This record gives sequence, C-alpha cells and structure tokens, in this order.
Amino acid sequence: MNKLTLVVLVTIFLSGCAQTVTSHGYTPGKEFYITFIYPDKTPAYGVTFNCKGSSKYSSSEIISNALNKSATKSDKNGLLVLKHDGAEEYDSYKQIGSFQWAHSSSDSADCDFYLLNKKVYSGSINEFNHPVKITISRTANITTINE
Repeated sequence: MNKLTLVVLVTIFLSGCAQTVTSHGYTPGKEFYITFIYPDKTPAYGVTFNCKGSSKYSSSEIISNALNKSATKSDKNGLLVLKHDGAEEYDSYKQIGSFQWAHSSSDSADCDFYLLNKKVYSGSINEFNHPVKITISRTANITTINE
C-alpha cells in the first residue's frame, strides 16, 4: 500500500469517527450609532439604509429585518441609530476528542447606506460596534470613515 492510499484511508476512517457538534446561543440586542457628515463637518441629513442577512431564517436575516424597522434616515445632526433586540444563533463543527475543525462562522448583517439614491457606504454591521462618523462628499460618494 503506498503512502497516498494510506493517507486517504486514514482520512476516511477519521471522518467517519468525527462527530458533528451543534450548539446554539443568543446574540444580545444592540444599538449602533452612525453619524454621517460632509467634509466641511456639517451633518448629512437623510441618509437611508438597507440591511440584509446571509440567508433566509438565519440570525443575520432576523437582525437585518429588525435593523431595517428600527430607523428611517439620519436626523438633522447626521445621526442614524440602528438597533435590534437580539436573535438566536447556531454553530456547528466537527470533533474527534479535543481536536475541532469545520466551524461554521457566525454570519453578520450587511448594510448599504444611501444619500439621494446613491450608495455612500457598504459594510458589515460589526464595523459599527462603537459610534463612528462616516464622511461623504456632497455628490454622495464615500470619502472616509472616522472612528
């Protein structure tokens, strides 16, 4: 038996011995504070958004739906507050003894922000875990994000 055949057989054997572990938890509710400003530091009023999850019935889709219902547009100070009440999330991985692999990653809501129907920023909601300022040009093109 050559080495390649042995490696393939051991791999098949170990995959059959592996158990799939599934766990679930809860992502707590959160508020996100995003301020949109122009380069001259004046507030950008009227920035709207749309968030989407990775797949139907996923925790990111539940969070995205809640975020989409939480606010309509940035206020006169350029502040947009997004919030959700939390969601259950699931994780799974393969395990033999203490060795683990193939972790499913926790998905995240992705959000697009618009001004005057032009997209000014796109990103994962995780980018906004603390208050941020996003500077946009008057022609609604993204220039910088300031934390």
